[in-house]
Amino acid sequence: MSFTPEHILIVGPIGAGKSFVADRVGEQLDLPVIHLDSIMLTDEGTPKTKEVFVADATEYFSRPELSSGWVADGTTLGSIRDVVWEPAELIGYVRPNFVLNVARLAQRRLTHDTRGGQNDHPFMEQYRRMRTTRPGDIEKLDKTTAEFRAKGVSVIQRASSGGLLKSILKHTSD
Repeated sequence: MSFTPEHILIVGPIGAGKSFVADRVGEQLDLPVIHLDSIMLTDEGTPKTKEVFVADATEYFSRPELSSGWVADGTTLGSIRDVVWEPAELIGYVRPNFVLNVARLAQRRLTHDTRGGQNDHPFMEQYRRMRTTRPGDIEKLDKTTAEFRAKGVSVIQRASSGGLLKSILKHTSD
């Protein structure tokens, strides 16, 4: 029996390749892609307060054009659990690879990649955020993905964005 999820969430640490996976999956399944950094950050690239972020995300995901599905990616998702985790039918989790993530951050700075707005932060600021939030974020992601797996949500966990992309595309074509 074939099942193509309509609400797909891609999670992982900064620099893991979440946006790459989300863009390709959205293109393949003809679903809109939402980079949560673009909702979480102000126009100046600074994080919004939790209350403003939750209100903005709730409003954004209630748009009629998203009712038939979406692919979302992000790092900071706990405060919008009801908005993005609960409706997800498939969760893709890129496990952290610290060396690769730092290399990706450096490459973004060199190429001035501004995907999602987050890359407007100076490289060292992104690096600091990755180092200081990494242990807690990973524990939370591990716990939350396990919880949703127990609820029967498909969770695909891979060590690389390329491996995750291949697994999601295989899962959605079975």
